[in-house]
Amino acid sequence: YQGVKELTWRQQKILNILSKEQPISAKKIHEKLREQITERSLRYDLLELKAQSLIKIVGSGRSALWVLVE
Repeated sequence: YQGVKELTWRQQKILNILSKEQPISAKKIHEKLREQITERSLRYDLLELKAQSLIKIVGSGRSALWVLVE
């Protein structure tokens, strides 16, 4: 990813999940990473990846889903 600051291992795992299954909710991502990451850290990482234009959110509220930016 050009122009992107180095990703953390958590962010890499999130992108890996999204590359295999999307759209996906934050709750489903957390279920897949529950042993390794807190919900607060997941939300931080999702927002950071969004700020770097690597992912985007579709919808809002409880029905919001995350997808990779093409």
